[in-house]
Amino acid sequence: MCSVWRTHSTNELTAHDLERLLSDDLYRHVEHVGISGGEPSLRHDLVQLVEAILSRLPALRTLSITSHGFHTARWKRYLPKIKEICDRTGTAFTLNLSFDGVGAVHDEIRGIPGAFDKLEETIKLARELNVSTVLQATILSHNVYHVGRMLRYAQSNNLNIIYRLATEITRLENSEEMGKVGLTEIEKSFFADFLTSRALLNATPSPARRLFYRDLAHRLATGDVRRAPCHFQREGLLISSHGELFHCSISSQGIGNALGTPSITLYYSSRSDNIRNELIQNRCKSCLHDQSGAWPPLQLAIEQVAESEYGRIITRLINGIGLLTRAPTLLMHAKWNSRKRKSRPQASLADINTAVIIGAYGGEHVGDAAILGGVISRILADKPIKRIVIASIRPHRTTRWIKTLKLPVIPEVMPYHLWALKKLLSNEKFMLVYGGGPVMDLPLLLAKHLDIANWTVSRGMPFVVEGVGIGPFKLRLSQWMAKSLLAIADRVSVRMTKPDARILRGIVYQTTYDPAFDYIKTRKSTEHLTPRERLTLEGILRHTEGRVLVGINLRPLWAKYAGKLSQESLRQAEDRLLHVLAQSMVDTTQARSGKCTFVFFPMNADQYGFSDLDIAYKLREALPNDIDYRIWEIEPGVDAVLQFLRRMNIVISMRFHATIFALSQNVPTIAIDYMLGKPGKVSRLLEDMGMLEDLNRVDAVTSEWLSKRLAFHLERRR
Repeated sequence: MCSVWRTHSTNELTAHDLERLLSDDLYRHVEHVGISGGEPSLRHDLVQLVEAILSRLPALRTLSITSHGFHTARWKRYLPKIKEICDRTGTAFTLNLSFDGVGAVHDEIRGIPGAFDKLEETIKLARELNVSTVLQATILSHNVYHVGRMLRYAQSNNLNIIYRLATEITRLENSEEMGKVGLTEIEKSFFADFLTSRALLNATPSPARRLFYRDLAHRLATGDVRRAPCHFQREGLLISSHGELFHCSISSQGIGNALGTPSITLYYSSRSDNIRNELIQNRCKSCLHDQSGAWPPLQLAIEQVAESEYGRIITRLINGIGLLTRAPTLLMHAKWNSRKRKSRPQASLADINTAVIIGAYGGEHVGDAAILGGVISRILADKPIKRIVIASIRPHRTTRWIKTLKLPVIPEVMPYHLWALKKLLSNEKFMLVYGGGPVMDLPLLLAKHLDIANWTVSRGMPFVVEGVGIGPFKLRLSQWMAKSLLAIADRVSVRMTKPDARILRGIVYQTTYDPAFDYIKTRKSTEHLTPRERLTLEGILRHTEGRVLVGINLRPLWAKYAGKLSQESLRQAEDRLLHVLAQSMVDTTQARSGKCTFVFFPMNADQYGFSDLDIAYKLREALPNDIDYRIWEIEPGVDAVLQFLRRMNIVISMRFHATIFALSQNVPTIAIDYMLGKPGKVSRLLEDMGMLEDLNRVDAVTSEWLSKRLAFHLERRR
């Protein structure tokens, strides 16, 4: 991501030059200095540079050095001396190490075989010397889907990690490279989601850093201007290796050279003011760099409270009270609308020009994208609607998935705000569609659905429920709202997976296949692959000629699907599953004389819905190193998953839609139901398909059974 190495820099600052430069009155209140590059460890006089800095900055509190960590031998000489100088002066010292991925991913991005091993050696050295160490992860197209693995590595090694986005920086001469490695819009959506995920926020102790992540995520999702503060607007400087002053590392305009003119004169010059004002008015608003500043104290305090356990309890209480106060009115209106449903005047379907789709949109993955394609296909089969609007709780995510679909009408996506939706529809002839599923124990979302559905039927507009799943439910209030929602619908179609009978009692409904089947049937060709999907798919299947290919999809276990099991019991159940699967993979590899490759494919890669990649990494840790197990680190679209499955000899699937996708491609499929203690929708799907011999439940599956089923299908393949 950087071409600074191509520049042959000469006549750089000496320690004496730096000491003289920092003697200027401008620097007497400086509290932090960061030494960056290039690569600081290439300086033979690095220790002398540190001494010069500390000797001339009386207010200095912290010092950091950012390094790629390749030169462990040099750091063995430098680190003890630098730490001793900092300890003597009471200056807190941190070594920032560039971290682009785990193992081969880091080596590939750095372009140096063995770079990761060198980095780990430097990490170990810093720990032995008790030097504070932070991993700095610069995210680009090559590692954006690797961020969860990087976080897991940092946590397992008890290291802090900071994520930043690759951006154009003049001093690094990387404008050409950014065109090759910058994130696409789809990748920006994924990274934005990760930045606000519970996994990352829980691992980020600094409230200021969490606020920066939230701001960056918002900007990536919406294109909005930067609101994060930055010290470099008013109280920061970059000093180049030749003594040139810049207002920040993004700026390409130098203020002047401090070796010839006092820094204080340059900083307060009219040229400096003009450059600063131009940056603030233009560049700062679009700056993606993670240089940050002091957030308002109140904002920091609110963030700290909100992320505490007490804050989360308060939030749940507020949401619960709000729901309890709204629910009676919503249920009463639903009861009234249900009674009047048959006699109420209703707009003719011939007058309908808009279909509005609601559901769990904004939390979808590739399976839900296929559902959406199927729901839209069904809507258009009933009537040639010209306009389709999807109400989404996270519009950038729904927009991302629409881009993977081939549809005759391209849907519009809008935030799922009731007031905005009602305003949009107040003068429209529309139909409201609860599309796909599931209708489940999400009380706040059910309340929103019930509100807009009541409003719709009160206006005489049709409301249909198309191809949903029902359940599971624990809360009685959720059951009442779900039943009320279905009761006021003009038509209800439910997936053929034996839904929760309590909710459907007294409801007139039809049974149907999951809408994903409808859309997948249209994908005879798979031209909707992004360049990145094509590249990574070929890469993950490289050198597999003549080998058996086994696709694997697992999902983390979730408390909502675990009955009354404790978190500890849930963790033990997941560990048991991984042990069973690992043993079966070993058995199968041995039975095939080693000619077997297992490839994990994620159906849900983002952290919003418990990333499949998390359990993929755990499976890697449970396996011996000699098992050929690969993880497809991507957030694949519909066509990409289908293309992948068409290359597999057999699939082990755990997610409902991974099973649907595999079965739709006639790939032999062994399914593991993720419900604990009772059959779930994966079991119902296999029962509907008459394939119970290839079904087991997560709490009952054994390695012996799994190995036998794999052997059975692989023998038939011969």
